[in-house]
Amino acid sequence: AGAGVLSAAHSGAIPSSGEPATQSVRVRSVTMDMLPYVDALVKEYFLFRGFNQSFHAFETECESDKSKVFSVEEAVALLHRAVANFESNRLVSLAQFLESNIFSKLEPELQAGFRNVTNSLYKKYIVHAVQNKRFDKLSEFFERVASRLRQQPGEWNTWFSIQYVSEPHRHPDF
Repeated sequence: AGAGVLSAAHSGAIPSSGEPATQSVRVRSVTMDMLPYVDALVKEYFLFRGFNQSFHAFETECESDKSKVFSVEEAVALLHRAVANFESNRLVSLAQFLESNIFSKLEPELQAGFRNVTNSLYKKYIVHAVQNKRFDKLSEFFERVASRLRQQPGEWNTWFSIQYVSEPHRHPDF
C-alpha cells in the first residue's frame, strides 16, 4: 500500500536533509501529486474500520477543498474554536499534532516560537474557562496536560493555582 510513497522517496524525489533547498519545490509537487493516493488510503481505512460517518464527512471535505494544501488560517480557526467552545481535548490534540508533524521539523528557534504560541493558546483557554466560571473544563484541561506542563515549571507553576486565586485578574502572573 505504501509503495507509492516509498518509491517516491527512493527515486530521489523527496530530498534528504542534506540536499539543497531547491529540492523543496520538487517535494511540494510530489506531495501534491500524492494527495489523491493518500486520500484514498484514508477512505479505505475509514471503511475498513467501519467509520462510515467519518468516511462521508471526509469525502464531503475533500470535494469542497479548493486549496488541497495545509491552511494555516484553518488551523488557527480550529484552535480558536476549541478555546471558545471549551474543547480542551481538541485543542491539545491539534496542538500536539501540529508540533509533532510540522513544527518539530523546523529550526530550533522556530520550534521555540511554536512552543510560545502553544503556551499562550493554553493560557488563553485557562483564562477563558476562569472568566466563564467553567472550573470543570479547567480541571479537565489540567488533567490532560499537567504532566507535560510541569516540565516547564517557571512558565506554569502559578497557572496551576489560578482557580484558587480569588481575583486572578489582579494577580501579576495572570
